[in-house]
Amino acid sequence: MALGIVEIIEDDCGTDECIEVIVFSEKHAQSIVGKYYKDPRKIMEWEILDFETAKGLINLKILLRSAMTCKTANFKICQKCFGGRQFPTKQVGVMSGQVVSERLTQLIMRSFHTSGSANLDINQEVRQFIQDHLTGITHAPELKQYTIEFDSTDIPEKINEIQGFKESLDNKSHFNYYTNPVPNIDAIAIMNNVKEILKTNNNVKKHPVTYYEDIMSHLLSVGTPYSSFIEILLCNMFVINNDKDNKKFWRYNTDQKAVKKFGEKNLSMNLSPTLGALFQPNKTSLQNIESFSDIAIDKLSIHERIWMGHWDTEEGQK
Repeated sequence: MALGIVEIIEDDCGTDECIEVIVFSEKHAQSIVGKYYKDPRKIMEWEILDFETAKGLINLKILLRSAMTCKTANFKICQKCFGGRQFPTKQVGVMSGQVVSERLTQLIMRSFHTSGSANLDINQEVRQFIQDHLTGITHAPELKQYTIEFDSTDIPEKINEIQGFKESLDNKSHFNYYTNPVPNIDAIAIMNNVKEILKTNNNVKKHPVTYYEDIMSHLLSVGTPYSSFIEILLCNMFVINNDKDNKKFWRYNTDQKAVKKFGEKNLSMNLSPTLGALFQPNKTSLQNIESFSDIAIDKLSIHERIWMGHWDTEEGQK
């Protein structure tokens, strides 16, 4: 519900501020396709990132226009900070909540299917080649060797990255026994780590981008969510002061240090009293309910507008 306040309401907030990230894997590269980026090694304007360029930037630092540094007012976002990908709704905050929830569900399901089993990272090109061309596997115990046979001799070179690889000849690849232990991906541990990241932290010691990098590394293990959805998850969580009556959010003051991070349970009430009342209705959150109708419509989230009977943000129609 707290993410529902984030919606695209303008084309460009005009900021040149951004987040600095290192593209740490091919999956991460795929997740940032469509984002506006700059390569700090070059003099360039903001450009939309494509997959081939993103792959070439793995292990390098790049600059991204981001929801985390977007200057659109009232906790909302501009199209340029969101990126070039188009979706059939401007309610990208709601979509972000759905994406994160779906990934956590996948982590829970994975714990039932892979518990106790080994998980090997295999290049996607190699995985697809095996899926399309595998014709048989033979076992030679006297040689302590397996042979994989294909219906093609065009075997990807990166098959040599699979543990135990010996050689490829013609349409066959040979592998020696691999006796070193292969760790299992602990889905429950990943899920708990994500939940820990989303908790309230009253003494922030890490930079907000570090939280982004941490949660992306976990969620990319179960898919490739669009980076902007994870940035939206974090964009309104950080404040630079502890004044509860005059909170200053880091996304609007990135030149200062974030000192506190709101979690999923108290984010909504710190963004809007109406959201807090809808998310956690109790004596405290409802005590000023008579003043909720005085809040300007353009500051409301979709949940608040629906509750108050407004369906059109621009005209305030009912």
